[in-house]
Amino acid sequence: MSPRVRLTSESAISTLRARTVAFASKRESSVAGSWTSRTASSPKAERKNLLAGSGALSVEAEDDAEQNDGDDTPPESTNEESTDEESTGEEPVLRDISLKTADVSEGTELRLTVRAESNVTVSWLHISLEGPNGNIRGGGQSWEFTEAERDIWETEWTYTVSDEAASGEYYFSRIHVENEANLESDPWPDEPNTTIDNS
Repeated sequence: MSPRVRLTSESAISTLRARTVAFASKRESSVAGSWTSRTASSPKAERKNLLAGSGALSVEAEDDAEQNDGDDTPPESTNEESTDEESTGEEPVLRDISLKTADVSEGTELRLTVRAESNVTVSWLHISLEGPNGNIRGGGQSWEFTEAERDIWETEWTYTVSDEAASGEYYFSRIHVENEANLESDPWPDEPNTTIDNS
């Protein structure tokens, strides 16, 4: 073989080797890039990331739901409820007792007027009528009172002393009233009285 031909062949071989190395380097680079890209965009990885993100969203949604549940709790009422004191009556108080007399055909009429203060209707009257010969009437009885003005209750109790009855002093004692709350007033301290002459 001539020197020229040998040189040409060696040159060609060197060129071929250089191309082969370049091609191999390029292939390795391409394969690495392809692997990196495939790994980054792997469906499994994407699905895993999606599930992870979904889980985070689920946790956040649960937290929001718990907060909303807490927010839905109605505020405590600040309105004051009615107390028993507002609906309970107070003890009545006698304000005035007066006694008048009138001549009638059957004898002498006694007119006892009673005034009491109460925030509940007064409906019971307790009296004791005494005469020269002892007790004539006594005890308590249901009685109608009229509200003359706000919380002031008034009634009139009458009794006719026959013109054939004994002459002498007639008087009332232990006068007190009771309201519908079953509360009683203190007895009236005085004893209204009158003297009747049937002689």
